[in-house]
Amino acid sequence: MGAYINFKLIDESQAEEANEWLKEQPEQQELIEIGRGQIHFWCEADRQHELAKEERGVPDFHDIGEAQLKASGLGYHRSDRIKGLWVDLFEKLHNHDEFGVKLLSNSCGLSHHYFSHTELLTITDNKEALSDTGFDDFEEELAQAAA
Repeated sequence: MGAYINFKLIDESQAEEANEWLKEQPEQQELIEIGRGQIHFWCEADRQHELAKEERGVPDFHDIGEAQLKASGLGYHRSDRIKGLWVDLFEKLHNHDEFGVKLLSNSCGLSHHYFSHTELLTITDNKEALSDTGFDDFEEELAQAAA
């Protein structure tokens, strides 16, 4: 359980390429050093790894090209830094020439409880990256974040 930001690549076939690009970004490298909060798009290798778990437990599945960040799991002394790195990476992803990203409507982590007004607008690319449905309350979140 928790509050997650759920998002996906518009072209899921780019998952491995996007993951390689992310590894080169200084923000992702810092997240790796911190040891939490890295962005990773689900790819075929992840699916195969989880399929191997079926015999010994419950596998964890996402669709190829999906990613998830747990905003509510940052009760950690560097949480502001991690969130700042996420915001910077989302901005880079939105501005990337090849990778398109959409935020999914089940992203309860897109909340004024976790992010400022400016951060929410950056993560959502000024709301342009929101998936088409399910964000009816997002304007209210933005208003509360601005208050």
